[in-house]
Amino acid sequence: MDCLFRGTKVKCVDRELASEATKAVKMYKEAILNITSADTRGKKIDLLIKYGSTQGVEISSNEFKSPQPTPIAALQQQCKNLRTNAAILNIIRSLDPRKSSTHVAAVDWLGSVGYLYLMADIDGLYYAQKVGILSLPRSLHDVPDFRSTLDSTLLPVRNFEFWIESYRCLGQTTRFRPAL
Repeated sequence: MDCLFRGTKVKCVDRELASEATKAVKMYKEAILNITSADTRGKKIDLLIKYGSTQGVEISSNEFKSPQPTPIAALQQQCKNLRTNAAILNIIRSLDPRKSSTHVAAVDWLGSVGYLYLMADIDGLYYAQKVGILSLPRSLHDVPDFRSTLDSTLLPVRNFEFWIESYRCLGQTTRFRPAL
């Protein structure tokens, strides 16, 4: 991933660090909601993408699992990554609340196959949309198929912004409510 961001202020931190965004959520739950957790460090992330420096603002959480995890382990990873990216999105939105089209792009990998998704907060609800399936070549025979992975990682965000707007329009006629 480092080569994608070479020459930019985006940094990839891949040392199983805890997310500052999830630490903030944990502190909020303890202070406001009086909910305590045995986890004192926050969620450890396989690859955090940050802006500015390795100590900068988190902009994406990305997870990697072994090629054949159990279905439960794969689902736990996916849920953890979605929750972490929602926390990151909250921090990003708090930096400039006037900006309504803020989103997070992230990947989840199971072995050499993964998917890229975009997440947005639309009127207080989180929506994630898969943008593309990613596949790393395992042999020279797989290299031609790698083009679709590169195309997916470089897709313009314009389609996602249209998707967000369509949900906003739908939300004006049908109000989504979380189940209690």
